[in-house]
Amino acid sequence: MNDGVLADMMAELDAELARAEASLPEHPEQTRQTEVMRALALGLGNFERMRAHDVHLLAARLSPRRG
Repeated sequence: MNDGVLADMMAELDAELARAEASLPEHPEQTRQTEVMRALALGLGNFERMRAHDVHLLAARLSPRRG
């Protein structure tokens, strides 16, 4: 997943969570669920970035050296 796609996905999820949070102040359990969803989304984003970085490092290591 490239950074642009990931950024779009995170922006959509963030907007959806923001819409949901507006109606939750009197429902602590749902507010907690929203917080957990946000944490999971952030974790997914971080995982995708780490994976992309690892792939980049592996490709650099496997490519023939020039010079």
